[in-house]
Amino acid sequence: MILHSQTTPSTSEGDLQVDVDVRKSAPVAEPGDRDNDTSTDSDGADHDGANPYAVMFRHWWRILLAVAVVGTALVLVHDRLPLLRPGSRVIEGAKLDYVTTPGLFDTDGVRVAVAGNSRVLAGFRPAVFDAASTCTVQSVNAGFPAEPDFVPNLVQMVEAGNRPDVVLVQRPWGFGEAGGGGSAEGLDRWFEARFLLRDVSAFVDEAGGLADVFEHYRVGRDAVEQMEQDRGWYFIDGESLYDDDRLPDDLVLPDDTPDVDFVRQVPTAGPSYRQVQALIDDGVEFILIPNPERAGAFAEPDSDQSPLADSLAEVDGVSVLGPELWLYPNSAFSDPVHLNPEGAAQWSGELAALVDDRICGAG
Repeated sequence: MILHSQTTPSTSEGDLQVDVDVRKSAPVAEPGDRDNDTSTDSDGADHDGANPYAVMFRHWWRILLAVAVVGTALVLVHDRLPLLRPGSRVIEGAKLDYVTTPGLFDTDGVRVAVAGNSRVLAGFRPAVFDAASTCTVQSVNAGFPAEPDFVPNLVQMVEAGNRPDVVLVQRPWGFGEAGGGGSAEGLDRWFEARFLLRDVSAFVDEAGGLADVFEHYRVGRDAVEQMEQDRGWYFIDGESLYDDDRLPDDLVLPDDTPDVDFVRQVPTAGPSYRQVQALIDDGVEFILIPNPERAGAFAEPDSDQSPLADSLAEVDGVSVLGPELWLYPNSAFSDPVHLNPEGAAQWSGELAALVDDRICGAG
């Protein structure tokens, strides 16, 4: 930043004399003489040297009204055009709407939700899981992209009347401790709407320009409809690195640690854990399941049973099945983190076999 100095022009003796003479010749208002009072308007309001903060304070209600009107307008546009956002945010918003719509579970049998982050979103296919189960099961993919803690969304899902019998947990609760379960939903929607212009800009950029906006909007709408038909499963093709959605077999990443064990931490205190306990009291059972990882990313597990089973043995309503992780070849992944459709089908089928004895006795 370049600062420009300001120099006050010097005042000559003659100028000073003229100024003094003018002020001397100005009429002096006598007390009570309103005709000669130059500091007031015809309405008597004092404007000479008025404090701008005082003026602002006097009109505070107008400012608040303007903020409320603009905020409400943003919320309405944000809600009416949910697809006018970049791809990941379209699915995130639509997914929460989907799982909180009453009637999510509409058949008899065991109701299963698989909770986690984007690994679950792209990795769990309810149709494969249900078909592989030996009893009547209706499952739903409750994974959310970039979600540090699944519990708040699960709470909203249950509050909407969609209580599962069993929740399979890929990533334990407590990451970020977001717990709130939608208690300030209206305020959250207002703050979310602040980013409308940013989302529109990102949407147009994704579309490749204004000429392709309508086509990009249609693609987003079709993706949401397909996600709902697949009961929450969504393949994140936008992050796929190769045309065939498969990583090369010989791919090795710099942060791979094939000699390091994969270990999850499960909090047994804190806001999220208390919400989990409340759901358990409401009849929900939680089962920790193996995390899907690339072969070479971590060490092969030493046992078929996660060490978490011992640490959680005394916690009612929570159990652990299988090891900490299952390793899959690179060909099962579309990027270093997310399973491709074939890998997702494999993980989903193996999960069904793993939990079948437990959940088919839960209904």
